[in-house]
Amino acid sequence: SNIDGMKLFLQHCKTCHGVDGNPTDLGEGLGARKFADAEWQAKTSDERIIEQINEGTPEMMMPFKEKLTPEEVKALVPVVRGFKK
Repeated sequence: SNIDGMKLFLQHCKTCHGVDGNPTDLGEGLGARKFADAEWQAKTSDERIIEQINEGTPEMMMPFKEKLTPEEVKALVPVVRGFKK
């Protein structure tokens, strides 16, 4: 599919997760993951990333399953993976 995952990330995720996968101050306050963290990347499956985007975390991250299509959510996975140092 020709979905631009990075464009979606910049549109929906960067406010908390930052442009480089390091949480913003807002994101940090909400417990946002540091995507640049190789250890977190290694222990986190693609399925878990998809589930997190879809479901969110109460009080911290909104669920995106109503906002993004399954294909769009899937397109965000390589973006998240790309931040790994």
